Amino acid sequence: MLPLVLGALAIALIRAWKMPVQLPGHQGVIWMAALVAARLVSRSRLGATVGGVGAFAVGMLPPAEASQALGILAAGIVLDAASSLRSLATPLLWSIGMGAIGNAVVLLAKLALGDLPRAIIREGVGFGLETYLAFGALGGLCVGLGALAVSYRECVLPRRRA
Repeated sequence: MLPLVLGALAIALIRAWKMPVQLPGHQGVIWMAALVAARLVSRSRLGATVGGVGAFAVGMLPPAEASQALGILAAGIVLDAASSLRSLATPLLWSIGMGAIGNAVVLLAKLALGDLPRAIIREGVGFGLETYLAFGALGGLCVGLGALAVSYRECVLPRRRA
């Protein structure tokens, strides 16, 4: 249930809070953070996919952005498929990498559906891919640092007795 809420909340937050950044992929900070967090907190093997379903459901409400909603759903599927790679890296590096890859999948979905952001048309696909990777990695970094802080607190700091 929590992954579904995280995905839906990410889209609702993006719609409510328009960031004035004029770079392609900047919203990936929010939705990749939501999908990576959904994958980390879920006990199901489909945590990010369920988060993507929540994002897709809210994303298809008016004003619908089908390419963005489908891209986020595809990113959730890719994150769950790549979850077996978690054992190859630290949780922080995994979160950063998955955020970057997931946001690149969103760009590929937009390109496949012909929905090119204006900045990519102006600057080129290479520039767009770089910014999508960077913003996705930033979203993954936020979640990875949060997970690191929680695990540090649970493992190192003594618990207070009531």
